[in-house]
Amino acid sequence: MTETPRFPAGGDWLTIHVAPTGRAHFDHALIRYGAVVGGYAANVVRNEGGTLRLADSRIESGRAWGFGDKRE
Repeated sequence: MTETPRFPAGGDWLTIHVAPTGRAHFDHALIRYGAVVGGYAANVVRNEGGTLRLADSRIESGRAWGFGDKRE
């Protein structure tokens, strides 16, 4: 059986989740195709109070919002 080729799309994966005690650092990163809508969090990157650094990076082609934090 032959599988039909599929192009990447927003919502292909859920989220990068930074927990309250977590730490994440992205430097010169291109983050694409995240944010499953209707899942746990509809953000490509979600910070729940941990330490998050995004430097010279882009979030694009997600299905929902690019970034969210616990204050929303």
